[in-house]
Amino acid sequence: MQHATVKKFSWWLAWQHEREERWLGDLSRQGLHLTRSLPFVSTFALDPSVRFVYRLDYQPDISGQKRFQEYLDMYADAGWEYQCSLNAWHYFRRPWQPGVEPELYTDRASLAQLYTRIQRVLGVVGLANLVIFVANLSNFHRMGELRIPDPFMAVHLVLVCLLGYGFLRLQNRVRALNRGMDQ
Repeated sequence: MQHATVKKFSWWLAWQHEREERWLGDLSRQGLHLTRSLPFVSTFALDPSVRFVYRLDYQPDISGQKRFQEYLDMYADAGWEYQCSLNAWHYFRRPWQPGVEPELYTDRASLAQLYTRIQRVLGVVGLANLVIFVANLSNFHRMGELRIPDPFMAVHLVLVCLLGYGFLRLQNRVRALNRGMDQ
């Protein structure tokens, strides 16, 4: 049976994946189920007869079809259905059950590793952008005179700050998880 499709705008930052999971769950409660995710736009099938719980996983190091299939099989064995991927983010779902909140990561160490993977990418991209920003900023100094930066520089500065903020947020999560493991 062919279901109607709906497109929804969405914009999430890497450290907000739990928020995106809740958003997907809320849409599923309304009968909208993720079929495809692209930057800023997700496609949903309309089917009010079912409801799902969604979880996202970030795995940038999975290369090759065989390794990716092994990865999908591992989650399938745990009851998760693969939906789609966007870059290194992979979307899984399973049927919703009242009072049950299934997680992909069931222990603190694995969850800390997930946050560290995301944090590593934010750190590299953030440092690269900071270097580019500083190099571009030097172009605004001419013979001792400071020129007003163009809008691109302001946007670039916001990007660098956002990446730094995300890096620090994830660092705090990793520290909290590690403290919990020590107790």
